[in-house]
Amino acid sequence: MRTRKQNDVTTTHNRAGRTRFRLAAITAEGDPGLVVVHDAARPLVSPALIDAAVIGLDSDSGLHALIAAAPVTDTVKRLGEEGVVAETLDRSQLVAVQTPQV
Repeated sequence: MRTRKQNDVTTTHNRAGRTRFRLAAITAEGDPGLVVVHDAARPLVSPALIDAAVIGLDSDSGLHALIAAAPVTDTVKRLGEEGVVAETLDRSQLVAVQTPQV
């Protein structure tokens, strides 16, 4: 993983690394109470979805984090050796995660 220094926050060239370093910078200044992470890949996130994620997290004291997810509607295949379809996954057990992450 390559890193560089930018505006006193170390950034990396992958999303997980960037988020980890930015969260460390935020918490170094004290407990922010709540952090909402959103990515630019989904620029049309609704305020209602963000509100629902925050409310969902606040409503269950056993949770430490929450991520928005939607049921998978596509047929998803697991590939085996040499790229041959090994099985069709049961989409009723799958969700597509998205942002916000709270």
